[in-house]
Amino acid sequence: MNNEQTSTREPTEADEALGSAIGSAISAHVNAPVATPPVSLIAKRAEAQARARVVQRTVVGIAVSITLLAGGLVAYNAFSDDVSTDIVATEPSVTTATTPVDSTPDSSTKTPAPTEINVAAPVFTERDPAELFGTDTYVEGVQTIGDGRVVAVTYGEAHTNLIITDNGEDWTQIYLPDDASPDIIDLSGHRWLITTLDWEGTPRSHFSDDEGTSWSEVDLSAAEGQSPTLIKTLVSGEKLLFIFKGAIDYEGQSREVLALIEEQGLVPAGTAVGGWEIQGTTLCFIPDTPDAPTFDLCGDQDPAATTTPYKFELSDQDLEAIDRYRTPGDQIQIFVSDGGPAVLVATYESWHTTADSDSEGFYIAMTTPTDELLIKSTDGFDWTETSIDSLSLDAGLLMTFRTDDWFVRSSDQGLTVQSLAELTNETPDSIIIPAATNLVSLETGPSAMAATVYGFADGAADPTEEVQLIGWSHDGRSWNLRSPSEAFGIGYDEVSVTLAVGDGYVLAHVTGFEPTATDEGLVAQPPKWFKATLQ
Repeated sequence: MNNEQTSTREPTEADEALGSAIGSAISAHVNAPVATPPVSLIAKRAEAQARARVVQRTVVGIAVSITLLAGGLVAYNAFSDDVSTDIVATEPSVTTATTPVDSTPDSSTKTPAPTEINVAAPVFTERDPAELFGTDTYVEGVQTIGDGRVVAVTYGEAHTNLIITDNGEDWTQIYLPDDASPDIIDLSGHRWLITTLDWEGTPRSHFSDDEGTSWSEVDLSAAEGQSPTLIKTLVSGEKLLFIFKGAIDYEGQSREVLALIEEQGLVPAGTAVGGWEIQGTTLCFIPDTPDAPTFDLCGDQDPAATTTPYKFELSDQDLEAIDRYRTPGDQIQIFVSDGGPAVLVATYESWHTTADSDSEGFYIAMTTPTDELLIKSTDGFDWTETSIDSLSLDAGLLMTFRTDDWFVRSSDQGLTVQSLAELTNETPDSIIIPAATNLVSLETGPSAMAATVYGFADGAADPTEEVQLIGWSHDGRSWNLRSPSEAFGIGYDEVSVTLAVGDGYVLAHVTGFEPTATDEGLVAQPPKWFKATLQ
């Protein structure tokens, strides 16, 4: 891997003419103030993202964005060069918070209940994707950036690229490095980051400091062979963070277990084992023989069915030998780069991990064998640990879980949603979605937020049945929740909805599923596109 600039394009005369004609308009646009988002935690994020882009770049008379047309596209971006410094590898420093999170309910700091549920909802209008993107381009979903823009992945005959819009109508092409088909996209700050998998399943990440005019590949060789699955990439300022999760070595684990069974002499030589499980310190198994008794492994072995006990106790040494194949699957490794080679800065054992970032740093929530932790860092190297296990014990809460970069708590009143950055605040600025039981996605923009949830719909034929609902809100507390058929005027048996929120608009990519002619399952229908303008 290298860190050389790639995919740089020279401007044509048409580019120069276009740039000089609308350069001043673009300059005014990028320096415009950010609209006030619905809640302060969203406001801080959107303002920081916009400020980072405006302060750290210089528009030089070339058009930053133009309309994507069906017949063709000409675009060129030129910005001042940014100089990156090399990372100096240091030992990770971790500070453990000495003050536990106070979970005692306090009526003076409680988030107020929603004052209204059925607020006015935007009207979605179906759009022809051929008019928006052309007839030869397939567009996969949409993704909220958070500052008023929306991005989508396009698939053409020869290449995969991105398109970006700030109004939901006019789209700018973002050219990607060759063979890059991004799985993870972060265009929220000055430094853009995309991550893809190559043909061998190895993650490759590229960053750009000039909005896609040129790309540099991040050297992730330090992570190769250690933790193969890249689960999250984040950007904060110039720092890039990569979270890898290990994989359980099932083959090695099975070899160890089968060797232990063979040592017991409980099955004839050459006989395979049909299945096994470990419950506590007990190993239970089924020999793959015609006369083998049937039972639920450790759950129900009938002593009258056979005289041979198909289970035995494992010693501490046996368990340790088996666990060495399992532990990597629960291990995460955190790597940091400023554009140079990524370096390992921290390792944790975590059963579930999610993360987020903003201009102030990185936030990672994880479930360890002993605790629920939030670790924070401003630079990716020095981390502070805080126990957040007590957050799930607040009065009236039913469960706590995490979706993407949100921490979600369920109560009888609905869902309370916080950003990871707000988790340990004494007076958190929370989003409340009433009547919801499960959050599928939450998208936030400068003027509104949109959510896909499961919950209970008013007036439903079965008020106790959980159904998919589409919701939107201007303040995070007053919501309108409707079924997809009500929101989009469609009557599919099942639907998959992807929402994206811009500045004053919401886009929806809707895929419906209908029964086959023989009624042997559901078949995906061509996707539909919808746009709603927010007042």
